[in-house]
Amino acid sequence: MKNQLTKDIRRLIEGWKKYAPALEFAGMTVQEFEAKFNDLAQLLRVMEVLRNEYSGKIAVREGLVGDLNLLFLQIVDAIKGDKRFGRWSEFYRFLGYKTPDEKHSPSPEPSEGEGTDEATGAGETPPEGGDLPKAA
Repeated sequence: MKNQLTKDIRRLIEGWKKYAPALEFAGMTVQEFEAKFNDLAQLLRVMEVLRNEYSGKIAVREGLVGDLNLLFLQIVDAIKGDKRFGRWSEFYRFLGYKTPDEKHSPSPEPSEGEGTDEATGAGETPPEGGDLPKAA
């Protein structure tokens, strides 16, 4: 609530109590009006506490996001460096990454009749050091 409105309401209540405490205005007594104002003031205090708690939770969230981002990158790096998977593995591609060959080719999809035989992997050239997973 605006500070000026709060000041105006407090002044109204004070004046009403001083000059016309027994009278009703707009169908209300001063006590009823003051009770409504107090209910709002209490709610605003509660909301301020909640706003502060929410603000504090943002810092916690940002810390968790940072931690998870770092862990995600470390796990992807571990997959890339793992002899069972690597940068040419289905797992790596499943995560949305391109193989080094795809990064350097203008088209990620081989033309018809070119590329690998999907069933046997024939035509696929592993990098030096053999980064392709071994058949089970």
